[in-house]
Amino acid sequence: MTNSFKLNSSDFLNIMSERFENGCETIVVVTGSSMTPFLCERRDSVVLEKFNGKVSKGDILFYKRKDDKCVLHRVYKVKDDNIWFVGDAQNYIEGPLSVDCILAECNGAVRKGKRITKHSFIWKFFQYVWINIIPFRYMLMKVYSRLKNNQ
Repeated sequence: MTNSFKLNSSDFLNIMSERFENGCETIVVVTGSSMTPFLCERRDSVVLEKFNGKVSKGDILFYKRKDDKCVLHRVYKVKDDNIWFVGDAQNYIEGPLSVDCILAECNGAVRKGKRITKHSFIWKFFQYVWINIIPFRYMLMKVYSRLKNNQ
């Protein structure tokens, strides 16, 4: 049995906030499938750090919705102080949300056991290409799913 324990979301956010204020990064295992195919549930992790105040299309941000649910999605659009988000596996664009809802920014990932930086080809592909092909995602995800199931 592993050394694991459960945290409620409030305690988790308090711990993260304290780490960010101390300049520490926090590596969190991905749960949910909204960021597939870039990040896969329980296989990959994200490197979260204190939000630097800048938001650009394609950034991955950890934010809190009005219903208090915390989500990690990619920025689709920024206009004034409003932000629209979308998961890599989604077609639905969420927003506008205020910059005040951002809890942390993703500055890296551990994907298939390898550290991925913002400078890597795969990161940039999703940041600049995948974010702009939302109408074609459904079809591409079907192809991806078939290829994955045939392995």
